[in-house]
Amino acid sequence: MIQNVTVKKLFGLYDYNISFLPEPAVKIITGPNGYGKTSLLIAINHLFRRDFWFFHFLEFETFKIELSEQTIMINKSRIVNHNDSDELKLDVSDEGIYEESIVLFDSKGKQIEQFIMKDEYIQYLYSCAKSKASREAFNTRIDDLIAKYYYIDEDNYIQQHCKNISLALQENETVYLPAQRLYVRELDPSYPFRYPHYSYEIDHVNEQISKLYQSAQNSFAAESQRIDATFISRLIQKSDEYSEKEIGSKLEELKSTIEGYKELNLITNMEILDYSSENKKSYDEFKKVLSLYIDDMNKKMKRFEDLYRKISLYKQVVTSKVLSEKTIEFCDTGLKIINKNGRKLTDLHKLSSGEQNLLILYFNLIFKSRSNTILLIDEPENSIHVAWLSKMLNDYIEMANTTGCQIILATHSPTFIDGRWDLCTDLYRQYKGKDTNE
Repeated sequence: MIQNVTVKKLFGLYDYNISFLPEPAVKIITGPNGYGKTSLLIAINHLFRRDFWFFHFLEFETFKIELSEQTIMINKSRIVNHNDSDELKLDVSDEGIYEESIVLFDSKGKQIEQFIMKDEYIQYLYSCAKSKASREAFNTRIDDLIAKYYYIDEDNYIQQHCKNISLALQENETVYLPAQRLYVRELDPSYPFRYPHYSYEIDHVNEQISKLYQSAQNSFAAESQRIDATFISRLIQKSDEYSEKEIGSKLEELKSTIEGYKELNLITNMEILDYSSENKKSYDEFKKVLSLYIDDMNKKMKRFEDLYRKISLYKQVVTSKVLSEKTIEFCDTGLKIINKNGRKLTDLHKLSSGEQNLLILYFNLIFKSRSNTILLIDEPENSIHVAWLSKMLNDYIEMANTTGCQIILATHSPTFIDGRWDLCTDLYRQYKGKDTNE
């Protein structure tokens, strides 16, 4: 995970040095508009996504990220005056043509690999983007055009020239949630090119939940088929069994588990075996069958365990913070929002922007937070009622501690910070020399 970020001359002005605590793995970046909060999040996201072209269009001198075992540093250098070159000028300044050097160091500061991103490479990406774009899009800014049509899996040049840098960055993945997160960029897989288009992010969340349900149910069905196919042979070979008391207790636990899964529509039409420990004859005749049945059912139920835990948490946090006069249910078709009159909201876009924001934020926090994930969130306070803002940071801290993910937030909201200034780096104060980091 990230331990430190250093940037020099961002926008030609700002020098920042931002340190990250190991626990809680939550960093809050504050500062006035224009000081680079969002740009830092975007730069971190592009670096880990290996969108190196992005740094050709960003004005800076040095951008360095220190990880646990390695450091990646990008240096921008001016190589010619504009008047000295007849090439198409692709950089954003008016002072010349630049190239970027991307260097990977080990924990002792020894250089492992260097990749020089020359102007020719950017021109190649621009040509590829133009070949995919319609003629009307040619007037689009060069960096925007590349952004729309660039995919790292299609960039063989990067794969060949900076393998070690790519491998180091792929050890972590980033999830970036922009301040405007109600829409998502998607790809049209139509042959021969994949054209981007935009849709509602809440639909994306709904679709992902549906896929998670279907995947868990398919996994359960496959596991059940595998286990049931060998039931008789395993029963014959089984030499141990549970006591009467254990059977009664374990069946009650199974019943409770299944009821919980039913409440979240993970399974339907499943009943647990009805057994009474008072019936001594039943135990004597079926103790081996009952013992194997319990073991097999527990193995099958584990296929829902992770999804059940996450869905339960998701329902708990969003129900307690949002969805005025509404309840939320889940099933294999995704989200079901029901108002107090029992009417289902079929169009999720009609939720308020605050409701959509909460559903989107917490979906990413709960379902995409893993030990190798860096979650980047710009303005988490957007459209959120002030009554809930002060409660949100604790959820982020708890999730970071539980999953081992790292969360970096950019915010204007003191209410969201809720007194945790120890987690903050203020860019304005650093620029003015009032503090070195915190």
